[in-house]
Amino acid sequence: MTKPDHRTIKPYLEKKKVKGITYYQLVKKARIDGKVKLIWSKYLGSAENIQKVYDQIENKTSIQIKSFEYGRTAALMKIAEELNFIEIVNCHTIKKKMDGLSVGEYLLLLILGRANGPVSKNRTSEWFKDSLFEKSYSELNLLL
Repeated sequence: MTKPDHRTIKPYLEKKKVKGITYYQLVKKARIDGKVKLIWSKYLGSAENIQKVYDQIENKTSIQIKSFEYGRTAALMKIAEELNFIEIVNCHTIKKKMDGLSVGEYLLLLILGRANGPVSKNRTSEWFKDSLFEKSYSELNLLL
């Protein structure tokens, strides 16, 4: 095995003082023929300039993002559709509506909620409001 002619050192922050003002730069060095040599550097500026850039970026990126778990719920809904789950449950139950939903729709919501974590019957509506399907339960029928 031959040795490489140089070994790269990880980039690091270097501090320089010029005329009493401290400047920073990102530096990448390598050991070439036994000596450390500069192979790349990027001037970053003074601490105040770095702080200004950081503040500008922080203001632009302070967007609140909410993500929803979709894959598992969509897969379970597809399976329920293929099995005609809602219709089968509705055919074999006496009670026709529960909180505006058919028994099959209500039971499917319970299953979907519990598949995403421990959700009680009482907290299923809270889970549903925070889920991807929050717009209205009538859209649930459109998706199925």
